[in-house]
Order: sequence, then C-alpha cells, then structure tokens
Amino acid sequence: MLVIPSCSLRSKHIRSIPINQIILDPANKHKYIIEEKLSTNNTLSKVAAPYFGEEEPLALDVDDKHLKIANPKRFNPSVLMKNV
Repeated sequence: MLVIPSCSLRSKHIRSIPINQIILDPANKHKYIIEEKLSTNNTLSKVAAPYFGEEEPLALDVDDKHLKIANPKRFNPSVLMKNV
C-alpha cells in the first residue's frame, strides 16, 4: 500500500502558484504538482497532487504562517499560545 502525505501548504498559498507547476514541499520534502480539480459544488479549485516524475521541482521559500499546523488530535494548543 502506498501512503501519500498531503501537502503542508495552506490553500491560500497554493492559489498563488501557477497551474502545472511542480513544487517541493518545504515541510516534508515531497514533490507536488498544482492542478485544477472540480469540487463537489461544481467550482474549480487548485490542489497540490503528488508528483512522481523526474522533473526538478521549484523550491519554495515559505513563511511559517503559510504552513498547516500539526494534526489537532496530536497537537498541544498551549504550544501555539506560548509562541505568540
């Protein structure tokens, strides 16, 4: 079974990247390609799909505010409060 991790970038940041651009995730170092997908309410949205090709990805320099937080079931919210 192949387990594919999700992209750690927030959707706000993904919307600013051109379609068919191959990116390197700054958190988990996996390759993703930006695609347009039809969502359930018949609107197009940009998503980061895993990429297994040989092309070199674009390395992103992303602030921490554009990254998703850790899994909330395993995450301690007091850590966020201490960093403020």
